[in-house]
Amino acid sequence: CADDVEALQDAIDEAEPGTDIEFRGTCGPIEIDVDGLTIEGKGTDPIITNPGEIDAVISIEGAHNLTLVDFEVEGNGTAEFGIVIEDGAFVTIEAVKVANATDAQVFVTTSSTLKIDGDNELGVDGNEVGLLVSGNSFALSDDANDIVAETAIECEFGSTFVQ
Repeated sequence: CADDVEALQDAIDEAEPGTDIEFRGTCGPIEIDVDGLTIEGKGTDPIITNPGEIDAVISIEGAHNLTLVDFEVEGNGTAEFGIVIEDGAFVTIEAVKVANATDAQVFVTTSSTLKIDGDNELGVDGNEVGLLVSGNSFALSDDANDIVAETAIECEFGSTFVQ
C-alpha cells in the first residue's frame, strides 16, 4: 500500500469468498462486504488509516466469517469509528489495535457479531468508548482487558457482551 493507499480496497473488491489478503505499509480506509476473507497485516507497522473526516476507517457490511489479523486501525482523531460491523456481519479480530476514533473504536450494530481473539487493543486512555455494541448485536472476548478506552464497553438496544 505504500505507493497506492487504495491497493487494499482494490484487492478486496476483486476477491472471491475465502481469499486471504496480505498487506504491508499504510493503506487508506476500506469497505468490506465479501464473505470468508482474511485480511492480514505483514511487515513492520501495517496500518489502515483515514485521510480526513470519515464515518469509519473500516466499514464491514454483512460479511460473514471475516477475519482481521495483525494490524493497526488509526482514526487520527477525525474518523467517528475505527471499525464498524453492521448488517448481520460476523467478524473475528486477532492482534488488532484500534485507536483515536472520536466516538467508539469498534461499533457492532444491526444484528452483527464480533469475536475478539488473542492480543488486541481497542482504544487508548482518553478515547470515548472502546467497544460499542448496539442493535441486537453480540460481542465475545477472551480478554476484556484489551479494551482500554475511557468507557471500555457499552451495550445498548438488546445487545450482549460476553467474556
